[in-house]
Formats: sequence, structure tokens, C-alpha cells
Amino acid sequence: MPTQFDILRQIDAIVNQNTELDQAAVLEFDWEAILTTASAGLILPHIYVSLRTKKVLDFLEEDFVAYLHEIYILNKERNEDLVYQAQHIAKLLQEEGIEFVFLKGTALLISDYYSDIGSRMVGDIDLLVNEQDQERTDALFRKAGYVNNIAKTSIGKLDLADHRHLSRLVHSDYIGAVEIHKRVIDETI
Repeated sequence: MPTQFDILRQIDAIVNQNTELDQAAVLEFDWEAILTTASAGLILPHIYVSLRTKKVLDFLEEDFVAYLHEIYILNKERNEDLVYQAQHIAKLLQEEGIEFVFLKGTALLISDYYSDIGSRMVGDIDLLVNEQDQERTDALFRKAGYVNNIAKTSIGKLDLADHRHLSRLVHSDYIGAVEIHKRVIDETI
């Protein structure tokens, strides 16, 4: 039975652009363990794109490839929707003269960091605004139809002294929750 380190080494061989794979190597991999680990790490779409790029999908079972492809397609469509939503958010903030920057996954998606938009799973839209613009940004989002998706908070905000961002906001017309950050890292670090 392969160790966790063995599984991570196999995943690295799949996603590392400098590693070539052949049929013999691919058939030796523990695909059940790779699937479990990659799923937990939210990298199944990246696994699929890497296998497709290395032209080794034909060496794998058809049902397994179909499963990876379906996850990839769902993620690609979600990411396209998130990019559309980010464009809407950018326009909303620019019209109000609020300076902002997208963070984390959204920043990578809109900057075309990935050669394939379906490769990276993104959970939400994170953006950073100046601390003095927090209240105005929150009010702007609420006016635009975003609501707090946490039921038990007073006026919809977390205690800003203890958290990096306001409460998540959602909109019925968009797929992504939005987190408005006031800082990128904890001050205690």
C-alpha cells in the first residue's frame, strides 16, 4: 500500500510540467488514492488538465476520465461565471470611485494566470478595499442586491477588530459569495 508521500509524489508527477508520463507510469499509479487526495485538496480539475496536456488520458479507464472531465467542465463553467461576476463588481466599485484589488483565486482567474480557466477551483470572490471604504463598500453591495448569508449577526458585519473581512455577501443572480477584506494577513503574524 502506497504511503501518503508516495501519493503526493504521483500527484506531483501528474501536475509538474517538467515531468513526462508514459503509459507504464500512469498504469502504476494508485488512482483511488490520487482521487481521494486530489479531491480533498480541490485539485481534480488541475489533475484532469495536466493529464490531458500530457496526452495520457487514453491510458486510463473511460469512466474515470469521464468523471474527471465532468468535474472539470462544471468547474470551468463556474469560473467563467465568477469572472463575469468579478467584472460586474469591478464596474460597480469603479463607478463609485472605490479603489480595490481582487485577491487569491479571483485575481488569478481574471489575470489569465492559468492557461485553462477550468484548472483552478475557486470558492468565492475576495477583494481588498481601503479600511476607510469598508462601510461604503458594504452599503454599495447591499444596495446592489447582495445580502449577508449568515443569519445571526447584528447589521451583517463581523467584529472588524478580530477578522480580516466583513461577513460574506451573496446575490441571487450570481454564483459567488463575496468577501470584502480590510487586510490581507492577520496583524498578529
